[in-house]
Order: sequence, then C-alpha cells, then structure tokens
Amino acid sequence: MSWKIKTIIIENFKFFHAAFPLDVDSKNLLVYGENGSGKSSIYWALYTLFQSRLKPDAAKVEKYFNPANGENLRNKYSADGETSKVEVIFEDQADPVAVDKPYVISLGHVDTQVPADNFLAFTVTSSDFLNYKMLSKLTDKDNSVENDVTDLFIKEIYPYAVFNNDYVDLSGNHSGIYLAETWHNYIYEALGQLRHQTGKRAAHFDKNDVKYDRFQKLIRDFRNELKNYLDDISQRATIKLNSEFGVKDVVIRLETDDAYKFDLQRADSPRYRDHTLHPLHIRMKAELVNAQLAGGRAEIIHLRTFFNEAKLTCIGLAVRLAVADKKYVAGGNLASVLCLDDMLVSLDMSYRVPVTKVLLSYANNYQLCVFTHDRSLYNMMRSTIKELGLDENNWHFYEFYRPDPATEGMLEPQPNKREVKTAKDEIKKHLGTGEYPAAGNYLRKYAEELIKGILPLNLTYGLKYGEVKTLMLSDLYKKTKGNAKDGDFCKLYDINPAVMPDISNHLKRLMNPLSHDDKDVPIFRQELDDALLEVEKYEPIFAGKHVIVNRGEAGVKAFRMELTYMGTTETVDFVTTEQWDYIIFPVPTGKKYKDCEVKITTSSSGHFVVDSKIRVKKLYEVLKSRVTGGAAAAVVTPFDQAITEVATGTILSGL
Repeated sequence: MSWKIKTIIIENFKFFHAAFPLDVDSKNLLVYGENGSGKSSIYWALYTLFQSRLKPDAAKVEKYFNPANGENLRNKYSADGETSKVEVIFEDQADPVAVDKPYVISLGHVDTQVPADNFLAFTVTSSDFLNYKMLSKLTDKDNSVENDVTDLFIKEIYPYAVFNNDYVDLSGNHSGIYLAETWHNYIYEALGQLRHQTGKRAAHFDKNDVKYDRFQKLIRDFRNELKNYLDDISQRATIKLNSEFGVKDVVIRLETDDAYKFDLQRADSPRYRDHTLHPLHIRMKAELVNAQLAGGRAEIIHLRTFFNEAKLTCIGLAVRLAVADKKYVAGGNLASVLCLDDMLVSLDMSYRVPVTKVLLSYANNYQLCVFTHDRSLYNMMRSTIKELGLDENNWHFYEFYRPDPATEGMLEPQPNKREVKTAKDEIKKHLGTGEYPAAGNYLRKYAEELIKGILPLNLTYGLKYGEVKTLMLSDLYKKTKGNAKDGDFCKLYDINPAVMPDISNHLKRLMNPLSHDDKDVPIFRQELDDALLEVEKYEPIFAGKHVIVNRGEAGVKAFRMELTYMGTTETVDFVTTEQWDYIIFPVPTGKKYKDCEVKITTSSSGHFVVDSKIRVKKLYEVLKSRVTGGAAAAVVTPFDQAITEVATGTILSGL
C-alpha cells in the first residue's frame, strides 16, 4: 500500500473559511477535536471528495460549492465570489520520483469523474467512511417495525459490493459487471424495456417475449447473489463480534426476501397481475446464544429494544468492518483509506479496549484517519498505539480546539490546531533549546507512560487518604523493582529485579525537582541525557508486552491445562479473572508469563473445586505434583505447552 494521502486542503467549506492545509504526509491520523472546532469538517471534506467519484454528473458535486444552491456546504462567513473547494493530494511512498495525484472538487472544477482514471476509481472502491450516525442506521428502528436496512445498503454498500458473478442482460449477453449498484440500476432500466401486450391488455407484460424470461432470470440471479453476499457479511461480522470484540453471545443475520417479487397476481382479481417490480428488502436480525434458552438460542428481530447502546454499536461496527474487509483491494495503483468519526462514543471500557485494538489493526492495510471529540478515547488510542508496538512515527496526532468562547458572536471562528508530539519528541526538543526544566518534566511523563504500560493496571493505583489514586513515578518505579509482596511486578512475571532498568539515582535529582521548576537545583545536560538513556531501557520491555486475555475477555475466554505422566492424565479447565499477558523480555530473552489468577470451571479428577480460584502457575505445580506423585526428577509438558485455548485449540506458546 504505497499510495497515501499527502495533503488535505479545505477552503470555504463547512467550518473552514480561508484555505486550510492539513499535512498528512502519508501517515495515519488521530484527531481530537472539541465540538465546534472543525474536526468533523475534515472528515466530511474527505467523504465529499471520495463520494464525488460516484455521482452521476459534475452538477451533483458542484451544488455543494454553489452559493445559489440550498444544499451548499460553503462556509457561512464566505462571500458569493470566493473560491470554495476541497483538494486531496496523494503521493507514492515507494517511488520518490512519482508524480503526486491531486484531485479538486469545486464550483466549475470537478476532476474526480474522469472515466479512465482507474486510480481514483479503485481508491474509492477500496476505501470506507464510518461514523456513529451511519452505524445507528443499522439498528435505530422502532419496535413496531422490522429492522429494515435496505436504504442504507443501497446508498452506502451497493456502490462497493462486488458479487461473485456478472449479470446477463436482456439481449442474452454476459455484461462483465459484478458491482451490485450497477446491477441493481440495470434491473430498473431493463424493466422499461419489457414488451407489453396490445389492445385492452396493453398494461400487461408480454410473457411470451424472450426478454420477459430473461428479466425473471436477471432478478432471480440478483437475489441469489445478494443472499450469498449477505451470508458472507453475516459470517464475517459474527466472527469479528465474537472473537475480536468480546461479544460472545450474539450471532448476526442479514437476510433478504425469498424471491424478487415481480408481476404478481392481484389478490382482488387472480386473473390479473400487478405489473409491478416490488423492492427487494434487506433486514438485519440477531440471535442470542445462551445455554439456558430453549434450544440454546433465541431470535432477536427488534435489536434496539433488546440490546443496550454499547452492544448495538459493536453489532453495527462489526457489520460495517466486515463490509470493509470484503471490499479491500490489496496493493496496486490505488490508495486505501479508512475514516472513522466518533465511532465509540457509547462504548464502556470493557468494549472500548478490544474494539480500539481491532480498529488500530486496520492501520496494517489502510491509511487510518480517526476523528473523535472524546478526550479519554483519544488518550486511550494513543496509549494503545504504544501498547500494540505501532510506530508512532507513522502517525500524526492533531488536536483542535474551539475558538475563544468570549469572542463567539463577535468574531469569525478560526481554526485552532496544534500537532501533539510524543513525550520523547518533546524531551529532545527542549534539550536542544536548553529548556532543561521542561525536558525534565517530559522525561518524567515519558517514564510514567512506559512504566504504566508495562505494569498490570491494578499496580498503577494505590490508596491515599482512603481514596484510590494513580501512583506517582517514584511509587510506580518501586513496583517494577519490588519482589517481596504478593502481586508485585517482578514476582508476577518471575523476573529478576536486577535486570529491570534502574532510575533511582535520577528520581530525586532530576524528575521531581524539575517538575516544580526548582531554580536552586543545578541542571546539567549530561544528567538529563543519562536519565533518558536509562528510561529508554523500558522501551523494549514495553514493546514486548502481549495480551492473551484482555480485561473484557476475563471470565469468558476458556483454557485447558492437561498433564500426562506414566499413563496418568489430568485436565483442568479454567478462565482468568483478570487480564493475562506476557512480556518477551530482552535480557535474558524469553517469554515471561504473568502469574494471573484463574477460576476453575471443570476438573477431570474432581480434586479442584469448581469456581475456586488459584494462581495459574500454582495450578500447574499442583497438577504436576498430582500426575507425577511428587517425583522430583519427573519430566512433564512445559507450562506454556500444557495450556490450550479451548475455542481454537492453540497452545499457550502460540498465542
């Protein structure tokens, strides 16, 4: 995927009046914006330009920039004669001498509709735009009606849905066209070509005409292709919902009518037909899967009246991402862009964490552009980018703030944007300018970010005056070196405290005094450099952390431990009660598994009480002792090969 967006230029469109260039530099975007700051105008500018490729003519695009058109999206402070445009420039990262590809839409200038321009055609087909309003259209139906999503599919999905077979036209020729929208449109065009009878029966179609039979086949084939497409999306979305989002008890079903109804017999007069092509409907349903239900599952027809807002968001997002997965085109002369605007506003933390990780994984195939007004989500996504080991150099982080409220109503609002650098970037910047107190502050912040990412979440908090508080750096550091108390980091992961970075000499001298800008403390560049070198030793530990069971999956994802010795086999099934992860430790190298707490669900011997809790490594030692009879020299399957994930059969060392 070498072609990506280089620059977005918005002029006199929605929030932006004067020409506003946003440098993207072929990177992914994570944008936080307060309401009224122009954040969503960037999303809609991109959406409008990409969608313009699919409009039937330039006039349908130019109306957005025409002050005389009531549907225009011009900035409200603009004068009629001022230029209004959206421009997107693409560049080829793999070829530095390749010529950039600029596209502009404006009044009198639309260069996105050149038929021979395969680059933009493929780019639009392979890209997608998702926001909360679009998701809600999938599930926001009253209890009195079926969850009909036909209009959404026709508008948002048919333009990109590719069927497995092409259609045969009324002349009997294969069209070579697989696109659902083109096929759907041709059906209504072909309807007008059908021959009618003469005389008193002029309203009736001539059923003896070969085109009548071909039309019947045309709509029958469309319905069958659509059903296959919907079945595939349903399966993909359900897998994503169950395996990636952690919503285990829901199956998604997208259904269409049994047949495309056409020229039906009239109920009031069976001798006559209605001469009508009836719309083919698409409905989204779900099944609730639970062993306590009759038959193990129950059909959910009215999704909104049964599921809460968080699950509805997960369901809608799973469907739309399944569509994106199906339409994605790898490589070639195109760019693949995935834009998300305020997608996760209704999700609590149990869903936000896994869903965020899924969304960020799309940066492997797409140029990802994420916009949100939720500050906590923005911060969580930034920290998750680090947690997943994604290169922050491949991202731009922008923050947009609304204009000064004191001037609202008096002055035209202006963009208030700043690019947010990483804490490490800020350290180096302030070191370079001699601003040592500021460098010290960012050094402390960077150390806190890394250590918090390494420690289990519960070890980053403590009690102070009876309240739960986030631990300060000195206490966080102690957790990384402690090995005495149950639950400390080194004991949990079986790590020698001596191999952990040692920042003890830097805590008091540099980080804490500098956070108060203490002028009495001598500041030396070398001391800051030395402190940064030691803090950087946390980086490979941070990057080496991998999650086996995230917090949302705790208590759900099942595992089996099995040991055999001298013909004796014993198995225990369990779930974790907390996040379970491991660290690929740099020195000495190797996986260090967290000794997490687990809950027993079954025991083949009955020795372990169901619902009892035990540490997973203690469970292994007890099981080993039972099958070997306590023989010290007995050799059994190692810990990371004795455990398998029940759903997939994957051994622990492969997770």
